[in-house]
Amino acid sequence: MWIDVELIRAGAVSGYIWFTLETDTAGSPSGTLLCASGTSDKVDASRIPTTAGGTLMRVMFRAPCTTADTTTQYHLVLQGDYLRSDTIFIAWRGVTAGGYSDGVAKEFNGTTWTTAS
Repeated sequence: MWIDVELIRAGAVSGYIWFTLETDTAGSPSGTLLCASGTSDKVDASRIPTTAGGTLMRVMFRAPCTTADTTTQYHLVLQGDYLRSDTIFIAWRGVTAGGYSDGVAKEFNGTTWTTAS
């Protein structure tokens, strides 16, 4: 199983990113994996391009997550082990038109999830 995601790097990021598939708690990620294989391979964050537009990266999940289906709300969460700041970060982009009807981008500030701008 894999995801194709457009990522962009800002600044000199040193470390790795990966994605998790998480269960839902009141419309936000719960911190609990949807399934045992709900963590992707790690990606060297320094290799992510610094220019946006048309750069899709394929991120692999090594085993299928059979509990993922269209009747269950779950969350794709970008994780990282690098030191983040306002000038050093990894961002990902999405499409609002024609996307998943229950989809919404959220940000985590270390304490709470809020809708991303």
